[in-house]
Amino acid sequence: YKIDSDNSDTVSYDIQVSDELAIKDMYNYPNPMKNDTKFIFTLTGMNAPNNFAVKIYTITGRLIKVIRSTVKLGSNSIPWDCRDDDGDIVANGTYLYKLTAEGDSKLESQVQKLVVLR
Repeated sequence: YKIDSDNSDTVSYDIQVSDELAIKDMYNYPNPMKNDTKFIFTLTGMNAPNNFAVKIYTITGRLIKVIRSTVKLGSNSIPWDCRDDDGDIVANGTYLYKLTAEGDSKLESQVQKLVVLR
């Protein structure tokens, strides 16, 4: 933010544009979670991915939940109700989640940790 000598306000922004498919600013909130959480992230690229999934794993690597969702370029939020693919509420503990986006013959993924604490 700067003020010109003629007393008018001027604001300048730097914007970064990318045509590459990428997952940015990924996190879940709240973390630690109690009963539910949201996976929040930003997608960049030219086109929204054809296939998108959030995969949740135990700390030992066992896949317990797959959430398939339609996403858009820009900001996204995907809810999770703390239930596995069998419909059971998951136990307290640490889990890993992996977001995967596939589109334009490119696969992008990122992994983060979440904690369930009741």
